Amino acid sequence: MNVVGGLIVSKGTDIVSTKLNIPKMSHGIISRTRLMNKLDQGMNGKLTLVCAPAGSGKTTLVGEWAQRSGVSIAWVSLDSFDDDFYRFWRCVTASIEQHIPGFSGRSSRS
Repeated sequence: MNVVGGLIVSKGTDIVSTKLNIPKMSHGIISRTRLMNKLDQGMNGKLTLVCAPAGSGKTTLVGEWAQRSGVSIAWVSLDSFDDDFYRFWRCVTASIEQHIPGFSGRSSRS
């Protein structure tokens, strides 16, 4: 995986590197302790989904939690262009690859 001009080039696929970075949190955000605790509890399960209407602060909440948690996070910011099975999984794989080099090579083996 190489970074070229802000794009992550991985096996012929260009992914904008900002899609794979946890957004920077601005100063002055209100920390939602109860929801942060819920996310902490979610670490005991296999998957935690955060569902809420647009504009309710999901990205801010999870971004703040991810930066605070100290665990390795594979982050993917999605948009309408990612509404494709293969593109979605290429993004997920590229994000994991940042933390586990060679992951994409291992995942393609049968």
